[in-house]
Amino acid sequence: WSAACGAEVRAMRDRLVKDAPPRSLKRAPGGIVDAEFLIQKLQLQHGSAEPAVVVPNAWDALDALEAAGFLPAAEAAAVRAGYTFLRSAEARLRFGTDRPLTELPE
Repeated sequence: WSAACGAEVRAMRDRLVKDAPPRSLKRAPGGIVDAEFLIQKLQLQHGSAEPAVVVPNAWDALDALEAAGFLPAAEAAAVRAGYTFLRSAEARLRFGTDRPLTELPE
């Protein structure tokens, strides 16, 4: 993991935020994508030394990253709670409207 790689990820994230609707559950600051970017960044950074952290499910990845000591327990709990809330909100919007929604309605 290099500084250049980190800069590329940051630039990609900045583009997503810039183009995101303000009520986006996914791309607005603190949204689903932020949790996924954090998880994937830590997997890329530590996965070669600790392959057990490279799992496809976000919740399992958080557990593995915490267990391996790459994410402090309090931070893992905060990311887990926020991610779970946002995914639940997204699922409820989808259920209530019978179509995929990633934005909070007005």
